[in-house]
Amino acid sequence: MPELPEVESVARSLREGLLGRRLEAIQARWAGSLRPSPATARRALVGLTLLAVDRHGKYLFLTFGDAPAGPPRRRTSPDSVSSSSARRSAASGLPARPATSS
Repeated sequence: MPELPEVESVARSLREGLLGRRLEAIQARWAGSLRPSPATARRALVGLTLLAVDRHGKYLFLTFGDAPAGPPRRRTSPDSVSSSSARRSAASGLPARPATSS
């Protein structure tokens, strides 16, 4: 199990390197890690832009959506992340992440 500073370091690296970039492919090492299935996740997410990387405890939450106008957003309030995540999840059949703050 990673320690909290390591998880924050990964979240920071993802924000710096990938925020605002389009997802081109998904490769799952463990099929159970993407629910309901890797194929459903691919159909729902490939082609979308990474809008936010948030951390709650030792969990990372990645929010994807259509590319926003202007420069990529660095942080998003938990409420707006939950709303966009819930909209994306409802449209894709993927479960929405719980509304929490990091």
